[in-house]
Amino acid sequence: MSTTTAQQKLVDAAVAQWNRIDIVVNCVGVAVNKPLEEQTLEDWDQLVNINGRGTFLLTQKSLPHLTKGSGRIVNIASISSRGPPPNQTIYAGTKGMVDSFTKCWAKELPPRYGCTVNAVSPGPTKTEGFATAGDEQMKILQPIIDQTPVGARMAEPEEIAFAVAFLCEERARWINGEHLVASGGLFID
Repeated sequence: MSTTTAQQKLVDAAVAQWNRIDIVVNCVGVAVNKPLEEQTLEDWDQLVNINGRGTFLLTQKSLPHLTKGSGRIVNIASISSRGPPPNQTIYAGTKGMVDSFTKCWAKELPPRYGCTVNAVSPGPTKTEGFATAGDEQMKILQPIIDQTPVGARMAEPEEIAFAVAFLCEERARWINGEHLVASGGLFID
């Protein structure tokens, strides 16, 4: 999603298959785990373009096809946007951008599109991306993970998927602008 054309291709494929878009889940994210002094402009461009611009463009390109009156937009932010660990300056900033998109769009888009806009912020989750954090970053993150009140572990991907699915249900039609933190109590705002 780092290009400026991938989002339109994804939307076109969905519309060709189903003639509409009911749900948009902006679940894109890459992280760079380095001390601030070592983060580069290349890191900046990669994370801002994927995490920020990708979310912005996919939502924008989806709007003309979003099911009026029942569409759902769910942005995947991160607890790093509100409680970042060391070495995630750019990642935390881009996920803060996604958090702000959610707040803005939750006010702007429902009157025009009849949709809801919410965010889910996972804590550490067993994903392929998290597995690439590296040994040095895991030395920082493991003690944090071990403090998770619900259990000293990372989330399973299906636990995060459930939070997203909840926000997409018809019965969640009155939930808008919510920032649902799915971290086992690791971060409580």
